[in-house]
This record gives sequence, structure tokens and C-alpha cells, in this order.
Amino acid sequence: MPAQPLFRDVAELLPHAAPMILIDEVTDWGEGFLEARVAHAAPSLFALDDGSVPAWVGIEYMAQAIGAYAGIRARRRGEPVRIGFLLGAREYAARVPYFRPRQVVTVRVESIFRDEAEIAAFDCEIRDGGTLLAKAEVKAVQPDNPEDVFAT
Repeated sequence: MPAQPLFRDVAELLPHAAPMILIDEVTDWGEGFLEARVAHAAPSLFALDDGSVPAWVGIEYMAQAIGAYAGIRARRRGEPVRIGFLLGAREYAARVPYFRPRQVVTVRVESIFRDEAEIAAFDCEIRDGGTLLAKAEVKAVQPDNPEDVFAT
């Protein structure tokens, strides 16, 4: 059992609102990593008619797990949760075409590096128990002034 408290309401950690919050809860976290759960139990914005979710949505699961990790770090410092941006993924490899309805998966993100410009890279995996379903190296940025990103 982790020493730190767990955050079940991911809405407190992400600058998103329903229906765009896709991860269900944070199940574990610590220095340099976070694990989140996605249950595929409720109708999803990305679900097909049969309830399955295309595996390419896994990249957003990874991005939201990274966002939750950043949100926890911000809250621990007494700072507000800030928006971040997905810069890209290196070799996103899905071993399944879809996540099944009601399939419970674990999304694990581990920090590889972070620089002064707040650019970070994470090794990411999505698993169903011990079975690897998808993996990628994901890069993201969390600028001090997000408005500057969109300034013309």
C-alpha cells in the first residue's frame, strides 16, 4: 500500500471537465511515477457502438495520467493545477486494436526527464493485469504562461 494518499477524484488533478476526463482514478503514485485506472464501464466519448474503445485513445489515457502526476505535484506545493500540452509520442505501439467494454486497464507513467523549460518525457504503459496492451514514450510541456503559446 502506498504511503501517500491516493486521489480518486481526478477532476481535482486535471484542468478538464466531463466528458473529456477519461481516466477513472489514481491508484498509486510516488516520486517519478503514477498509476491510473480506466474501467471502460460507462459510455465513453470515444466508445464505438459495441462499447469498445479504439486503442489509439490510449495516447490520451497516457497524457491524462501525466497530467494527473503534474496535478499531484502542483497540489503538494500548494499551487493550482495548470494546463499542459502533449508534444508527441515516440513509437506508440498498441498490441490490441481496441480496449474491450468493461476491461479494466492500468496506465503507468514514469518520468524520464524534465528540463528548465518544463518539457518532460515519460515512459508509458497500458496493461490489463500482466498483459502489456500499449506503450510509448510521451513528451509534454507545462508552460508557466499557457496564454503565450497561443499569442499571435
